[in-house]
Amino acid sequence: MKHAFRTTLIALAIVSPPVFAAPSDLAGNPAPSFSANGDPARWYQPLETPRQRYDNAMLEARNALAEALRECRQSASGRAACEAAARDEYAEEVSQAKTLLAAARQTR
Repeated sequence: MKHAFRTTLIALAIVSPPVFAAPSDLAGNPAPSFSANGDPARWYQPLETPRQRYDNAMLEARNALAEALRECRQSASGRAACEAAARDEYAEEVSQAKTLLAAARQTR
């Protein structure tokens, strides 16, 4: 009985390390515990400099504008108003991104 139990424990110990291993990206970098499977590692890299924050905000603004314009083009009625609202939102996001960079320049 003890021998069978010991054999089972050894078998579980051999098989279990991959199961309990931390998830990682394709480069072998560990993913944070809150990341979803398949998320790019760049989503979880910290933005440390004001320029990185600005570049990220501009990228997000451009992507949001492109997505909003795609949605506007799918609706036939009110397309012009929808596109104008999307461009206004983009202008506001660009303004906020510029304040990230300007604030860093003023503190120097």
